[in-house]
Amino acid sequence: MASLRPVAVAISSLLVWGLMGLMIQTTLSKGPGRGLRGKPRARIVFFVNMAGLGIALLPFGFFGLSSYIKTAIPLTGNQFTWLTINRFWLIGWGGLVFLIYVVGALVFRRVNGHLFALTTDHPLTAFKAVLHEFTIRDLGFSIVQVVLAAVCIIGIVAIGALVSYVWPSQLTLAIVAGVINTLVPLLEILVVIRLFGDFPNGLRITKAQFGPLLGLLVLVMAVGALTPQYRPASRPQIIIVHRGVINGDDQPNTIAALKKNANRHFAYVEMDIQETADHQFICAHDDTVSIPGRGRVEIDRLSLKTIRRYHHVELFKEYLYIANRIKQPIIVELKITNHSDPLMGSRFASQFGRDMVKQPNMVHSVGYKELRQIKDRVPAIKVGLVTMLNFADIARYKVDFYTLQHITLTPFLLRSIPQSRPVYAWTDNRVVTMKRLQLMGIDGQVTDQATKLHLLRRAGPHDYFLLVFNFLITYL
Repeated sequence: MASLRPVAVAISSLLVWGLMGLMIQTTLSKGPGRGLRGKPRARIVFFVNMAGLGIALLPFGFFGLSSYIKTAIPLTGNQFTWLTINRFWLIGWGGLVFLIYVVGALVFRRVNGHLFALTTDHPLTAFKAVLHEFTIRDLGFSIVQVVLAAVCIIGIVAIGALVSYVWPSQLTLAIVAGVINTLVPLLEILVVIRLFGDFPNGLRITKAQFGPLLGLLVLVMAVGALTPQYRPASRPQIIIVHRGVINGDDQPNTIAALKKNANRHFAYVEMDIQETADHQFICAHDDTVSIPGRGRVEIDRLSLKTIRRYHHVELFKEYLYIANRIKQPIIVELKITNHSDPLMGSRFASQFGRDMVKQPNMVHSVGYKELRQIKDRVPAIKVGLVTMLNFADIARYKVDFYTLQHITLTPFLLRSIPQSRPVYAWTDNRVVTMKRLQLMGIDGQVTDQATKLHLLRRAGPHDYFLLVFNFLITYL
């Protein structure tokens, strides 16, 4: 909770993984004659099983470390861009593979017990025994245990939020954080041992256990109180009008919407552009347009003339001219696909660099290479990284600001970014979400409800309970 260094996160993760394996080994070694001594092949299989179990637990919080691990992944900017662009099919196929993987782990969850019970070093015998014992009822029991654990975690977090709501203060928030960070991992440990080891005897807390548990609780609460990620950091919000519209008052990404809402004098209007096959930049959000006889076709594979034959299109150069004339700063999202021209960023800078710096206009995108091309050509233009999924060590990227997807934005990720670089969240349209993000300490919000955000009062202690819901991201 306290460290920002990927090395510390890696060491902590390996330590937790090792302790998990040690706990399971301890519960499986209770009986006389049980163990892995003198069985090198069984020991290797057990080690592999523990590694596989660690992988299976990553999407389920891994005792609270998953959100830290994914923030420490050392991806290059280009790797981050490729994963983001291809996120839909990666999540789809990856989710299916992972589901099969988890079901397989539950089917063979008793293998470790058989490895310890064997009198000979033949691990294959353990797998055969598990298949012989397997029943759909046992698989259903395992799934129910996982679901119940998730429900209990949600319940613990909800109770913590209720306590923080009834007694609003930073001290209450620290205590609640300590309780959650103690109870939830203990709950997850018990579920893991029950499924993959021998359920320990004596679950009732004894006098000998009470002291260490109380000390652990106090320690975690102290860390929670001292760690910045659990400290509310409310600050005034920079309001960024998403796609140039407020509460659907006009067509998104149009000059008409820009003119209408510029009178509100919000800090920025955010809008989207695509590059056509003949290198014209048009105002558009979606990567594809409908072409009769061809279905949905990516814009970067069509000429401007072809698109205009079937659709009304506004050129970005006209949009930028109007924005500068009416003195409305804009944040341009440069849309990237797998087929985007490799020199898109350089071409954008050449065409619009001079006009972009006439006022504090900025560019953000998932395309890290394109952002660097713009920055190299026109250093005065501020460039920012857009995230669809919040993962990787993005603080190492050379950008001026970040526009982070709000649902999976964690205090730890936010704190890993240098304070000199503004962080904006997108797209949050509900008051409770706006307040939660404000309390987390972001600098601004991209929203379809700019008026609602403008009228939002400064978040205070009575709103601290909203921060408790961040634990759902941490542990689920």
